[in-house]
Amino acid sequence: MDYTPNNPKILMLDSSQELKTTKNMMCKSLIVATISLFALMIPFVNLLALIVFVAASICYLVGVYHFSKLTHSSVFAYMIYMLICVFVLPLIPIFWIAAYQSITLDSTIIISVVVGLVLVAINVFLFYRICKAMESITCLSHFMLAFKCYIGSVIISLIGLLYLWFNIDMQEFIALYTSGNEMSIFTEKSYQQGGMNDGFIGVSGYMIATFLSALISLASVVFWILGHIRIQEVKVQENLKDNLKN
Repeated sequence: MDYTPNNPKILMLDSSQELKTTKNMMCKSLIVATISLFALMIPFVNLLALIVFVAASICYLVGVYHFSKLTHSSVFAYMIYMLICVFVLPLIPIFWIAAYQSITLDSTIIISVVVGLVLVAINVFLFYRICKAMESITCLSHFMLAFKCYIGSVIISLIGLLYLWFNIDMQEFIALYTSGNEMSIFTEKSYQQGGMNDGFIGVSGYMIATFLSALISLASVVFWILGHIRIQEVKVQENLKDNLKN
């Protein structure tokens, strides 16, 4: 079959051993990475879980690399861009503080917030491109459902952070957090003039938003894994530009 943007080659899982091997590598490593990520919260096994998570993540990226080559897509490139952003952008506030040691806490908070928002915006865009490409290649809606859940969790997290920002003295909270007494805001200032103080309300709202965001993020992970598991065929374009248009 000739390659055209409107008539791409369809590669079936049953007829391509390379696609089957690549799919199995991605699915297994993704499931192992997800399980080990949750295992990081378990004492005494968190170090082992971290090692397994890193190894599984590398295997998954190798699988995505082969998948991208097989389908002439840019999925692997987008994932690398995401990793670069995750590891590089957070270093900006650290270098800024190191360069200007007299910087105030308020300035540090503002810089961290700006960098965080930029990081979130870039990751949302890149994850959208990844999910859109995967949906176009596999004809499965699970990947865009994963993105919708992801964007929902991001929005709820941002709402929670804004609620916290406007209902709490951030300098006081950071001071308590760095001293390991962040929960004292619930015990030392639980009530003020017959009612709950702003700090208590702010932290409570933030924790509720964080819990809801975590649940929606979990749904995103489930849809992402299901999308990989249900791959039965892929569209292979003539070149990378055709896949970028879809």
